[in-house]
Amino acid sequence: MRYFAVVLLLLLIVPVTADNAYTPGTPRYVVGDVLTISINETVVVAGVQTGGATPIYTTYNVVSRAGRWEIPKYWHGNFQVDEQNLVVNLHAYRVAHADPILVVITDPTITGGDMQYTGLSLAEALAGIAYPVEPAPRETGAGTPLYVTGDILNNTYAPTGGTLIGREYTNNGQIYYRTYDVVKNGDRWEIDSFDYNGFGLPEETLISMGMRRLAHADPHTVIVNDTITNTGDTGWYHLSFAEFLAGEGYGPELWDSPPSQSDQPRYLVGDVLGTDASNTTGQVVARVQWTEGSFPIYTTYDVVKNGDRWEIEKYYNGDLQIDALNVFSRGWHRIDHRDPHFVIVTDLMITPNDLIYGGLSLGEILGGTPGYPFEGVSPTPYKALTIPGRIEAEDYNLGGEGIAYHDTTPGNTGGAYRQDDVDIEANPAEGTPDVGWIRDGEWLTYTVNVTQAGSYTLTARVASPNNDRTVELSIDGVQFPTITIPNTGSFATFTNVTPFMYVDLPPQTPTPGPTGSTVPIPVTLTAGMHVLNLTFSGDGQNINWIEFTKSTVPIGIVPGGTGVPRDLNGDGTYEDVNGNGVLDFNDVVLFFNQMDWIAANEPVAAFDFTGDGKINFNDVVMLFNSL
Repeated sequence: MRYFAVVLLLLLIVPVTADNAYTPGTPRYVVGDVLTISINETVVVAGVQTGGATPIYTTYNVVSRAGRWEIPKYWHGNFQVDEQNLVVNLHAYRVAHADPILVVITDPTITGGDMQYTGLSLAEALAGIAYPVEPAPRETGAGTPLYVTGDILNNTYAPTGGTLIGREYTNNGQIYYRTYDVVKNGDRWEIDSFDYNGFGLPEETLISMGMRRLAHADPHTVIVNDTITNTGDTGWYHLSFAEFLAGEGYGPELWDSPPSQSDQPRYLVGDVLGTDASNTTGQVVARVQWTEGSFPIYTTYDVVKNGDRWEIEKYYNGDLQIDALNVFSRGWHRIDHRDPHFVIVTDLMITPNDLIYGGLSLGEILGGTPGYPFEGVSPTPYKALTIPGRIEAEDYNLGGEGIAYHDTTPGNTGGAYRQDDVDIEANPAEGTPDVGWIRDGEWLTYTVNVTQAGSYTLTARVASPNNDRTVELSIDGVQFPTITIPNTGSFATFTNVTPFMYVDLPPQTPTPGPTGSTVPIPVTLTAGMHVLNLTFSGDGQNINWIEFTKSTVPIGIVPGGTGVPRDLNGDGTYEDVNGNGVLDFNDVVLFFNQMDWIAANEPVAAFDFTGDGKINFNDVVMLFNSL
């Protein structure tokens, strides 16, 4: 983040040229937007201030880990930048959006006031929540409550779970908490046995029992998994703890009896309606309007189930207004419930006022988060992709036909993962979807962040029952090695392929003939943002992913040598520096004379004979001693 700070200071004296003219308007970004900027950092928008000549954004560095975005430095980690500098000089663009309840602070810093933010969501921190440092076990706490709603304490009586802190209250001058037993299920916590009032415990008792903060969970991510209702027939099954704290709960559905105009609404925002609990499609309730003496009116959207969440594929002009009587006549009833923050809009349609809602949660929209302006026709990343690393074929850019991809057939033939014209199929055997039904001339683009300049080895995971199929790789328009797809026997049989070149010995020079040994063809990249393109030649081939790993083999002839360096003893270092097939004093001399060139142009690991991560005179001595 220090580089971000230096650049921001420099921006104060960098004039904006006419070529980078900026037109202010509706803020381009919203809280939760994840941006990549030209100094190779990824930040999340945590605040938007308007009213001036250009919006001002508060941002934090974020990293992607285990499927979520994390803020490793929150305390004094925020930076403010105006939109003009962000767009014109830092070349920011949106790579993702995350509901702030799912952006987690991992910063362990203890503030000057002995407060911490570790484990809190960005949404909680923005709401002013922080918690005090715990005292030593069996010590009495201070006057400020030690725990906040969502804290999970270790519980010796429930070793596989913990004790969730609910509401804090005071009784006879003592601090009490409503507590609930919880168990971990995947990436969320669940209350399997729910009691409306919880179990009241004084803070001093918790401390004296040696109970400590085990974790923290935003209350939106804690789920009631108990089907029992209270004496008033109110239930909370599948509601989040946050919804319960907000007073939500539903009464008997009575879906086998028609509603009357005297009935209160049977359904809540977040209820998914359908005809069968096994359905993977339905209607999510987004709004409830009710006036006593009339049927409730529900605003609903079509949703499709995707893992643990429901997705709205058509949000703009996709709403349905339906009254309770029509809900009943269609045979709909509650088949599921999700906190609205886990109902995600995937609709990428641009509205007439140039707004997009894709990526926002229904909870954010209902909370007032506006759609965000379309950033332009240039390809926009679907996900943050980095090199070195693996790039899933299905994570091609946003932007549509002719911008992010070219596909010759309408619709997604495989019906998996994304809903545009690229054909993607689920592939349980491979563990990730693959792009299939590929036709000659189709292509895909990816915006990638190369975090380390250098030489890379490319590997592709491919399948085809056909011969003579290839994939052309280019980066920023520069052609790189062609990937030759072998005949694997079927579309379901995948294999890894790496473009390679033949080398003859002696001399060890690349030749087109099928003789000699082979080495991977290197892909040399500079650090920064790049656009990668895959163009397919020949019908009938599938691709799962491509992967770039830092190369550890020489990429060319060392000046003064006769061939590509060679590893003669198989130890991973290339002692035959001049490439003539033998190790002798000439290799030592060439290495000594060309140390600087080798350090700048070859993989260090290939010539690091001492293993200290550097190329220096110690390597010369080591090479000499190996003669």
